[in-house]
Amino acid sequence: MKPRLILAVGNSAFKALRAGSRDRRLKRQLKDAFKEQLRGPFKNVDIFGVTVDLAVVPHPSGRNRFWNNPPSNTPEILNSISEAIIKTIKLSYC
Repeated sequence: MKPRLILAVGNSAFKALRAGSRDRRLKRQLKDAFKEQLRGPFKNVDIFGVTVDLAVVPHPSGRNRFWNNPPSNTPEILNSISEAIIKTIKLSYC
């Protein structure tokens, strides 16, 4: 497989991908990595020898404490990630 974009949903997924990468942008907590994506997902991340774009989002579970007090710019961050996903899909099928 040669994915163009990986969407990591939740802390467990983020930690697993972070373990396979030496990228310094991933050496932080999920909440901090999420906030860094205001301009879109992380570009050109080497994960297990494959270079991809990586978007990370908190798990949508109602039990997730992140959603009790999300960053004020959460809608903008989610929008930028959504736009990147749509762009990647369009590139894949054009």
